[in-house]
Formats: sequence, structure tokens, C-alpha cells
Amino acid sequence: MTNTRAKGARAETLARDYIISLGYKIIERNYTIRGGEIDIIASDSNTIVFFEVKSLIQSSRYQIEEQVTQEKKKVLIRTCKYWLLKAGKLDSNWRIDFIGIVYKNNRTDYKLQHITNAIY
Repeated sequence: MTNTRAKGARAETLARDYIISLGYKIIERNYTIRGGEIDIIASDSNTIVFFEVKSLIQSSRYQIEEQVTQEKKKVLIRTCKYWLLKAGKLDSNWRIDFIGIVYKNNRTDYKLQHITNAIY
């Protein structure tokens, strides 16, 4: 885990495995448009769930929940609505969940935090 991109990719893979273990069906990963990205898009019975995944080292002075700024929330909501429009699913139930991965100081062990309907 020598760089930020590798750390982020590992966190998204851990999050994906966790989401699948809950019974969600993965629809898409790393959906990107100009000005926005959705880390993971999944479905949970009749709800489309957009996941924002963040990670940090336990010794960080920040809390994992602080990783999503107000500006990031606005961009994420706009990107989700755009995906719904393009997918023809504007009338679908949907929400945005947050998954935080906090790596312990040894950078191999981690704690996963899942907040349902975290961003609105």
C-alpha cells in the first residue's frame, strides 16, 4: 500500500466484498462522468444503492466520516441523479451509503464502517 491509488483500490475491493456478503448485487464500479464519480453502484431488492468508499490510517488526526465534504456530497448526489437518468431509473428508490475503511497502523488489519443513507 505504497500510494493513495493502491490504498483506494484495496478499500473499494474490501467494500465490494462486504456489499456482496450482505446480498447486494453489484451493478457497476467506478462510474465516472465529467466532474463526478460513484465508487460502487448496487441493488438491494427494490432499491439502488450508491456507495461512497473512503479509507484512512488509524493514526490519522481525522475521523473517517469527515472524509466526505459538503462539496463532495453535492457532486455525488448530482452524479447519482445523472446515472439514474441515463439508466432510465429516475422513478426508482435509491440512497447513498458510506463505507469507511480504517486501516490499523500495521496497514493490513482494518475496521469497516457502513453508514446507511449517509448522504442526502
